[in-house]
Amino acid sequence: MANAGVRGYLRACNPSELAKLRHIHIGMQKELGSLTSTVSRIERDKRVREASAKAYYEVLTTHGLTLPFDRLFRFASDQHRGISYSWAQISNGAYRVGRDVFEQFRADTILTFPGPSAVFANLSMARALSKEELVGMRVYTAFFLDSEKPSVPGFDRIKMGKFKMLVPVGLTADDPKRKRRIAIVDDAVRTGWSFKELVVYLREKGYARANIRTACCVCYQGVKEVHRQEPDISHFRPASLNFAMPWGNSFSFESCFEKGAEI
Repeated sequence: MANAGVRGYLRACNPSELAKLRHIHIGMQKELGSLTSTVSRIERDKRVREASAKAYYEVLTTHGLTLPFDRLFRFASDQHRGISYSWAQISNGAYRVGRDVFEQFRADTILTFPGPSAVFANLSMARALSKEELVGMRVYTAFFLDSEKPSVPGFDRIKMGKFKMLVPVGLTADDPKRKRRIAIVDDAVRTGWSFKELVVYLREKGYARANIRTACCVCYQGVKEVHRQEPDISHFRPASLNFAMPWGNSFSFESCFEKGAEI
């Protein structure tokens, strides 16, 4: 970290993900005693002195965190830049992910999400399938709603804290013998929470784990620390959460429902 940013002051690389790690390993902020105000500043994306960040990190490691310090904190600098993946890189990733999903796993059904997720899922199909295979592929889209909003007919609900994920019932309804080979495809994975919940959902529906694959183009290396589970298939594995796709900065679905309340 030498010679970067404002010397002596640091910020969290990703405050919301750091808050999740704190919640997993320690619990509520108030459990940190004298460090509570420091932790609150860090998780609200405020800069703190390097000594304060290291004190917080030491507590986290004492409670079982294994991620390196540099993956969680960066120097406070408006000049800080992360990785930006080009269209060429994403296209190459789509080819490789598509090859693993369709040639090796032999997926016959795709489950994805709105927006960039669907862009990458469709690009993977376009790179790996013939036109005849492409137009005949079953593709389903799960989406998200605030937990207070009413659910939508034709969708199963998966509760995820402040929000819920809605999964089309058609994904499993006309497959009584549970023989489909389902690939869940996303463009970027920052926490892995949605993948984890969908695997549980499909297992509860009666699908063997061998008939399920989770796949993405970019997967943050710290995903396993957050939800103890990594995607089955991924191409790029950045060590930092500070990365951008050709269509903009990456984001987790849960970040769309954050309102500043303590986790």
